[in-house]
Amino acid sequence: MARIFLSYARDDAQPVRLIRDFLIAMGHEAWMDMYNLPPGTVFDVEIAKEIKRSDYVIVCLSCHSVNHRGFVQREVKFALDEFSKVPEGRIFLIPVRLDECEVPYSLTHLTWVDNFGADSKVRILQAVIHPNPVDIDVVHQRMRDAELFSEFHDPGRREYRNGNYEEAERLAVLAYNEIPNPHSKLNEMVAACAQGKIIWRQLNDWVRKLKLENTGHGRSVIEKGY
Repeated sequence: MARIFLSYARDDAQPVRLIRDFLIAMGHEAWMDMYNLPPGTVFDVEIAKEIKRSDYVIVCLSCHSVNHRGFVQREVKFALDEFSKVPEGRIFLIPVRLDECEVPYSLTHLTWVDNFGADSKVRILQAVIHPNPVDIDVVHQRMRDAELFSEFHDPGRREYRNGNYEEAERLAVLAYNEIPNPHSKLNEMVAACAQGKIIWRQLNDWVRKLKLENTGHGRSVIEKGY
């Protein structure tokens, strides 16, 4: 289990919370000030201590954080100071872009992750468990165990039940990209099947690929197509 410090601007709390929830579901300890910083503590002192204690620091970048002078820049300075003490070749500081912002010059020597797209959370996880590979089956099983879904998951299912298949597929794609839960991916495929983009046999293949054949959702798709 890794101890991970999340640095972010307050305006970006919601997408950072999703990263936190995902990492916790994967068995790691993710430190985020709104959850872990006790009231009354001296903010900058406690942050510096926590960065020193952490195995990794994820710096969440956005147009809010890079264009605003504030504590995020101080956290980056603390993290860079700690990074200078880390053995060469070891991952410690992980920049994550939350939108199409410009990466600060002080971090451009590091490979960053774009937190948008189907594999964004998995890429963050890969940095944390490097050099071990990500086992996507384990990721999906932990997602199921944690019952962790995107806010787009249920609206997508409702749109499908109402026959709005294109909107259902759009929302399911957003749900899977935001948090890679296999049920959200299956919703996407079910909507594609309803639009005739794939056939029922392909849908059954997806149930098995996502290892959902023994779930109520998977059995329903195999037996009824939805």
